[in-house]
Amino acid sequence: MALTSHARSGRPILVTGSHRSGSTWVGKLLAAAPGVRYIHEPFSARPTGSRAPGVSAAPCHPRFTTWYTYVTTENESEYRERIERIVNLRYHWLAELREFPTPRGIVNAARQGFSYRASRERGDRPLIKDPIALMSSEWLASTFNAQVVALIRHPCAFVSSLRRMNWRFRFESLLSQPLLMRDLLGPFEDEMRRMDATDHDMIDNGAVIWKILHHVIRTFQERHPDWIYARYEDLAAEPLPGFEALYDQLGLELNARARGTIEEHCYARTPLTDQGEVHRLVRNSSDDAWSWRGRMSAEEVERVRALVEPISGLFYTDETWNLTAAVAS
Repeated sequence: MALTSHARSGRPILVTGSHRSGSTWVGKLLAAAPGVRYIHEPFSARPTGSRAPGVSAAPCHPRFTTWYTYVTTENESEYRERIERIVNLRYHWLAELREFPTPRGIVNAARQGFSYRASRERGDRPLIKDPIALMSSEWLASTFNAQVVALIRHPCAFVSSLRRMNWRFRFESLLSQPLLMRDLLGPFEDEMRRMDATDHDMIDNGAVIWKILHHVIRTFQERHPDWIYARYEDLAAEPLPGFEALYDQLGLELNARARGTIEEHCYARTPLTDQGEVHRLVRNSSDDAWSWRGRMSAEEVERVRALVEPISGLFYTDETWNLTAAVAS
């Protein structure tokens, strides 16, 4: 595949969706293309001083304290300068050293600074992998001309993964953002307040946040049909054709090394485990896509479906809820 004219133009790529949607897996495999710089989750919420130097690939993240922060032209002043640095692959030496004024911090700042400078001089494209940037996708696309890849995952896979990790979502993160509630989430306000005010198990909690996040994805799908929307299950079932299509849409070069990386990470004969790995990048993806069927009962599946309809029906057919048959429809 020939390198397209904009493959090294510096146009950013955003890989987003819900958390637990396979965004790390997809982002890493897209970043296997030559001329791409992978940047890990600059929108993640973190308190001051919480990150050890070098933990994240992104240089001196903006100071997000709320999950799924919604950035628009109305509130961008607080975040834009640092995000612009990330998009332009310009390492924020001073901010890093202020946060970590230690020998280790100095060494990390030098290493990261030279690395980002080399990427910038090569003309690498930044690939921002960040499901937590979902709400800000429109701002990133309009402000920085980012190409957006939005990932979609089956509700039961999402809920099963959250339960396995014991990750409960606090809806106050969304409710505390007036602009987000005004523009995208107003219809869910009462339901979110009920979820935070009363006790609910992981199935109810996960199903409601799936519904909210995929409502946002559907809204973007209607507003921005030119963005790329991909179901995790489709990529997992046929990884090489799926990633070939993504590479082509994004103008990336699928060379022999990138193809080998995809094969290594999608066709591994490794057993599925329930050991709580946050990211398992080497997998047999076709087995992994529907592994939730072995972890959920029929009653649990029906509970999830009742909570996520009708939004789930915009992405998944009746057959995909079947506990016994492997399906891709």
